[in-house]
Amino acid sequence: MSANVSWIPTAPATFWSSPNDQFSTWPKLAVLALSTFIIHRLYKSASLNMKLPPGPRGWPVIGSVFDIGPHMWLTFTEWKKHYGPIFYVNLAGRSMIVLNTHEVATELLDKRSSIYSDRPRHIVASEIMSGEYLLGFMHFDDKWKRVRRGSHEAMNNQITKTYRPFMQVEGYLLADSLMKAPSMWNDHIKRSAASFIMSVVYGTKSMRTSTDPTLITLHKFLRRSLGAAAGKYWVEFFHFLEYMPRWLAPWRVEAEEWFKTDSKMFEGFYNQVKKRMADGDNRPCTVTTLIEEQKKKNLSTMESVWLAAAMYGGGSESTAGSLGWWITAMVVYPSALRAAQEELDRVVGRDRMPTFDDYDHLPYCRAMVKEVLRWRPATPLGVPHRVERDDWFNGYFIPKGTLVVANIWGMNHDEKVYGPDVHEFNPARFLEGSGKPLPSVSDTKDEGHVTYGFGRRICVGRHVANNNLFIQFASMAWACNIQAKKDAQGNPIMPDADKCTSDLTMHTVPFDCDITPRFPEVPSIIAQSIELNNYGQI
Repeated sequence: MSANVSWIPTAPATFWSSPNDQFSTWPKLAVLALSTFIIHRLYKSASLNMKLPPGPRGWPVIGSVFDIGPHMWLTFTEWKKHYGPIFYVNLAGRSMIVLNTHEVATELLDKRSSIYSDRPRHIVASEIMSGEYLLGFMHFDDKWKRVRRGSHEAMNNQITKTYRPFMQVEGYLLADSLMKAPSMWNDHIKRSAASFIMSVVYGTKSMRTSTDPTLITLHKFLRRSLGAAAGKYWVEFFHFLEYMPRWLAPWRVEAEEWFKTDSKMFEGFYNQVKKRMADGDNRPCTVTTLIEEQKKKNLSTMESVWLAAAMYGGGSESTAGSLGWWITAMVVYPSALRAAQEELDRVVGRDRMPTFDDYDHLPYCRAMVKEVLRWRPATPLGVPHRVERDDWFNGYFIPKGTLVVANIWGMNHDEKVYGPDVHEFNPARFLEGSGKPLPSVSDTKDEGHVTYGFGRRICVGRHVANNNLFIQFASMAWACNIQAKKDAQGNPIMPDADKCTSDLTMHTVPFDCDITPRFPEVPSIIAQSIELNNYGQI
């Protein structure tokens, strides 16, 4: 049978071999080389895609962006069951690798931190609204390294102990506020968190009311920053919008104005500390250390100003979140509160409030800090890292520029690590039967959880946070009975411990509860404790 080949086009043969062809040899070779290159890249791209970690297939273009639900960390933890400790997901064209176990996160974010410590772009939150000065969003470059060294100098474990007077007084003031207006407990913890961090960073006196004008201004700054970082502006998803003329980009004008306003505010706080120092008042605070170390660390004034602002923002937001979750846990798990109170009665007694001198003798109270941070991490997915060059892990390809997310929630709720009651609040999981602390969970840097992050991006303020939460929890547990409200039939109205509000951080949803003094002398002892700790001087 003869084959009919009349359908085969003749153009290619004419192109390459016709004697009347107008093309010379070099252009032909160039076209051939370009064609070969394109085919090779397409083949290589397809080949590498086959080697990406497993993950949901998603939809064309948009990927899995509509499959993740309102709380991404829960979806990722569920996907971990199907795809394993590392998986790939496409979110509207953004490639993301999700890490789900201590071991994998340690290998990539800790051991390979030299290429896994960058951040993705945050056009509004970082580049415009904070002038690329916010430490948490900075790219991994020389500027970040200088600022990070400055932050470590001001927040290391040794200097943290000099901040303990601030922490202790704020613990007592918070307990006092809860006694006087228990229905406003959510406002009290926000005030306490902001006041404490302002004292640590700027050495200011405590802010006594939630209506303090400075507190309100700072709260608005946090909401703006977190909203922008969480993707409030379309330009974060469609980068071409950043090239629009200003008259078509009101978001840019707005962000630039906020940068000017916020810079002026934080410069004002910073200059107040400089003035105090010039007058001979060198009370311990972060900015005092930064001013003393500024030349040595080669920091500009603006870098120091915004480093202090970053410490305020991160510390205030996460502290308020942890305090709220602790109160939630005390209502939902009353046996935990009773265990803490029994320890406090045994060690501290009822004639005085707990102090940092009791720290080593209150293992259950210290375990409550670990458990709150494990059970309800402030940032359940942390802030995404960005890999700076192509990498391979266990046979999987991780392309340069990929976002790398540590599923902190999934790791903190791993039954293989923490046991079958992983979703329950149980501080005793960190203690031996005798009540002594257990050795720390591996790959958690002695924290017992991974809430503070990994590698070179680990939270620089973790020592301050651990100390502050200890004295806050101990003070409230010593002073307060915290119980669920009851309905008309006497049944407890329990809050939903799984319900939360969040942008980049996760907070409990406010609820009604009963907060009362544990014994009649509590109010007077609190008042004496505040006065003895020189509240008027702090």
